Amino acid sequence: MSKKIDMTGRVYERLTVIAAAGKTKHGQYMWRCRCECGNETTVPGGGLRSGHTTSCGCAQRGKISAARRVHGQTDTPLHVRWKNMIQRTSDPNGSSYAHYGGRGITVCERWREANGQGFLNFAADMGPTFQPELTLERIDVDGPYSPENCRWATPTEQARNRRSNCLLTFQGQTRPLAEWAELLGLRSRAIWWRIHQGGWPVERALTVGANPPAQAREDAQDAKRRK
Repeated sequence: MSKKIDMTGRVYERLTVIAAAGKTKHGQYMWRCRCECGNETTVPGGGLRSGHTTSCGCAQRGKISAARRVHGQTDTPLHVRWKNMIQRTSDPNGSSYAHYGGRGITVCERWREANGQGFLNFAADMGPTFQPELTLERIDVDGPYSPENCRWATPTEQARNRRSNCLLTFQGQTRPLAEWAELLGLRSRAIWWRIHQGGWPVERALTVGANPPAQAREDAQDAKRRK
């Protein structure tokens, strides 16, 4: 667990830290701040230190106004894809944050440039192949949102690239992670974290805490079907 840093009195761009304000459900320390515009806001300490959070939102509203003047595509289908990408990686209060920003997924600097330029860069990189029915997918689900790691996909194609659907080969058989979890009596999330965060080899990830009878039952059913 990271040590709490007392940030009271510190100034970060337009924000002056007033007092601690507890922690989020994801364990991030929150701080109450006063903005230069006069408003007060509560924000994560990490956002202040990284420079991501610089105001109560007044700066962002200014950027949005500037962006509207720059590209004139606010709330178009392509712009919505970009806006949602930014939100789920940077807003701790967002419903999807835990699965994106909360686990370290970021957006490349090119797509986060200020004054509407980030969206213009995104449109230049991804716009030529965009269709309204498609969703934005990361090729490497643990990698960032960036030109080299993103593509457009149908909802079905994106579902196949979920963390729980990655294929694992064990004892000469290749199955989706979720299927191995069911067969061995393990949780899919536990297997995924063991391999992708803990660096465990597949054999260890699928045997520690496993329930061998589940695999035995599957083998017996296969043998019965072959008779």
